[in-house]
Amino acid sequence: ETFFSKPSGNIKANIRCGIKKPEQKLCHYDVMSGTIIVRRAAAFSYRLNTQQLLDSLHECLKEFPYFCGRLKQYEDHWSLDGNDAGLSLSIVQHDSAMPAYGYQHTMKKQMRGLCEPLAFSSGNKDKGLMGIRITHYKDGTVIGISNSHVLMDGTGAWQFLQRWAEHYRNELKPAHFTQDRSPLLFLGDDIQQATPSPYYSSIRISKLALAAFFARCIASFATGKTTVLHLPAATIANAKQQINDVLPEGQWVSTQDVAM
Repeated sequence: ETFFSKPSGNIKANIRCGIKKPEQKLCHYDVMSGTIIVRRAAAFSYRLNTQQLLDSLHECLKEFPYFCGRLKQYEDHWSLDGNDAGLSLSIVQHDSAMPAYGYQHTMKKQMRGLCEPLAFSSGNKDKGLMGIRITHYKDGTVIGISNSHVLMDGTGAWQFLQRWAEHYRNELKPAHFTQDRSPLLFLGDDIQQATPSPYYSSIRISKLALAAFFARCIASFATGKTTVLHLPAATIANAKQQINDVLPEGQWVSTQDVAM
């Protein structure tokens, strides 16, 4: 754990937050979506300070202790164990200039190289659920994150990055972190709010309500309709251009935003 005092060159290490938390039993939806490994990356057009990144990450992880945990599999359920076994982090140094990531220059093809490799954990194995890769170029920095979807979805990922940025700038704001689980909203009054936490939102669902929810999902497959929208590339490009023409310099709209 001397990693934080030696941020030079290409480095790979296991990072712990120093806080252990009790196991959290996962619901069926968490387990199903947890089989997905997702990758996200944020590019900065200037070099970030390595030591400041590491110090702020260490403080940020204290608010997200389960990111350093492991999956546990039991006969009748899965749990997320906040045992602080750690997450993998690497620092990569490049002598070249950073590609002009941003509008009209996607990092999609380079995403795997910009994010830390992460293997899906099938439970009861000492495999991390999250990996972070910091890539420094001569004139910029890219932070890539790989994580099991059981830890967080898109909403949670950007909340984590925003909180890390606040620690980096030493400009902390009141925060309440959640994980968006939109299918659970259909359970309505069957959801009971569990003990509130300053950092996490959790819920309790009766087995009967959960069974009824999945039964409705399965039944809808037979009667439901699938609508396919055809959005030609030219249509998307034209819409993006019109929006980007009126946005301030340095801001742009993504293809996904236009499609949605």
